[in-house]
Amino acid sequence: MIRVTSAVHINNYSAAVKIAAEITNLVKTKHRPKSIDVLIDRFSTGVRRLCWYVDFDDIAHLKRWQAELAKDSAYVGLLAKAKKTGAFIKNTQHHTFQSSI
Repeated sequence: MIRVTSAVHINNYSAAVKIAAEITNLVKTKHRPKSIDVLIDRFSTGVRRLCWYVDFDDIAHLKRWQAELAKDSAYVGLLAKAKKTGAFIKNTQHHTFQSSI
């Protein structure tokens, strides 16, 4: 199993939560990863983060999924919407890739 964590710092809380829900719903219904969850930092004393946790069967599944997502105009449009609304702090996105042992 491969788990990808994508984290980003929140700039505009209400816009970030709305965009995150839209992105998650699109990915769940159209691209169907093994699993996807989105969580937000609570009780944080600094900038809050929003994190997506997405599981894949293997690297090949992850690569196919990434290629599909990159070509999806609805997904690209949601990223543009997030940028336009200032939902997230620019250049704070971070990805972590983990595998089961």
